[in-house]
Amino acid sequence: MLLIEGLAGIGKTRFLEEVQNLAREQGMDVYTGYSDEFLNQPYAPFAGLLARFEAAQVLDESDMTSLRRFFGVAGLSHPISLMDEVKQDQVQFRLALSRGLIALARRQPLLLIVEDLHTADQPSLEAFAYLAFVLAAQRPVPLLLVGSYRPVTSGKASLGQVLGLLCGEPIVRTLELSGLEEAETRELLQQLSVARPTQYLVRTFQEQTYGVPLFIEQAVHHALASGALYERGGYLSVDPSAVSTWRLPQTQVEPAIASWQVSLTAARTTGDPILQMLRLTNLPLAYNLQGALQEGEAIALEGADIANLSQYWSEHSKAISHLTSIAAAKGQFTSVARYAQDTMVMVERSRYPWSGFRALSALAYASAARGRWDEVSQALDTLVTPGCVFASPSPFIRVYTRVFRQLILAYGSQLLTERIGPLHDELMEVVTQDTYSLAPLCAMIELSDLCLMPEYAERPAEMLAVAMERGVMIPVNWIRISRSDSLVALNGFSFTQMSTCQKL
Repeated sequence: MLLIEGLAGIGKTRFLEEVQNLAREQGMDVYTGYSDEFLNQPYAPFAGLLARFEAAQVLDESDMTSLRRFFGVAGLSHPISLMDEVKQDQVQFRLALSRGLIALARRQPLLLIVEDLHTADQPSLEAFAYLAFVLAAQRPVPLLLVGSYRPVTSGKASLGQVLGLLCGEPIVRTLELSGLEEAETRELLQQLSVARPTQYLVRTFQEQTYGVPLFIEQAVHHALASGALYERGGYLSVDPSAVSTWRLPQTQVEPAIASWQVSLTAARTTGDPILQMLRLTNLPLAYNLQGALQEGEAIALEGADIANLSQYWSEHSKAISHLTSIAAAKGQFTSVARYAQDTMVMVERSRYPWSGFRALSALAYASAARGRWDEVSQALDTLVTPGCVFASPSPFIRVYTRVFRQLILAYGSQLLTERIGPLHDELMEVVTQDTYSLAPLCAMIELSDLCLMPEYAERPAEMLAVAMERGVMIPVNWIRISRSDSLVALNGFSFTQMSTCQKL
């Protein structure tokens, strides 16, 4: 079973189209069902299977009658309503559905896709989960079950519960679709008739849209309509003054805290632990960014308890990873090791990689503060090894670890294995004004200071200054930005202190 998460416009449907093409080339049968929040019909994503069951004659009449009744086909008086459904034998329906699918799959390997689970009704979500549990119990069955959805929000607690249960099954794999990288952005721009774009144009579009294909397309249309594109030396570029008119929101700490606090207060009044948990596991990040470590720790502990009781392992891993980061910032190194170990256990269970990234980063900082360089290298190795945390570490993750490896060498007064200039340039290509980029930016500033190359601190310092304007707390004794020449002088900046800059 495969669960695919991605933002609106990221390309989930396009990705699944390619999956279907590959499946057909391999001789698989393919079925795709769609969820629709405006369609008041339970089990709608599976309704199209009825015709296949009838044509293949894989079920007896009792099972077919149960399916027809729940799908509300012609020949019955009317489809069952959501209220009436409670009185029906749902077990018989789900058994019939699973028996039919397994029978079809044993005749011909089957790919079953349900798109947009975030809009699915509760009965459809429960049926989807039931199929996964049946497949787990009856392995091997030549059936691949795939579900796509947008990131879980507070209004989709039912989906969150289902995903939390599914992620505990050994047959379940997760895939988070990320934005396009620069090379892919360039290719898409050319497909959108932006011929011969400059590197600045490509990077600008990629950074401002976070590589989301739909946003890139919209930004291109806006730039063309507003006359923001112009030709320079035979290449197309974009007017920098026009970029701000379609820039996506960036890190804003205080508004985020206020919003989550209001949302948490409302969730507590409902008494719903899942609604509370989804807020409790996100709020610590904003507190940590602001340096409010005690508040962040209390919220994270509460979120971890609820997630554990609810067996929502991805949120549990997220909460514990926040505790790892906070403990590192407070210098509680024994707690860092314990929380990091607990986080990695939950990452293995939930397959949510960013919790592992946060925890291993904090562990590396804590180990470095005690001079345990082998442990630092081990944590970084785990981060960048395919399959350990990320199935395929992104360029950002790879550059991130390389920067810190050089910093470790510099601390030990050893020769660096990479030139700082090219490494700096690669870093600046993958960082953005987001929480992920704070730690490597801080590391590059310190590395440039240790190597007496202040020119490589300028651009990272400019980005950190923007983060500080948006409410990120960076202690004043770490960096001092000179207004006269924009150079950065480091004053007591250490690897230990840098842990507060690690905000994932």
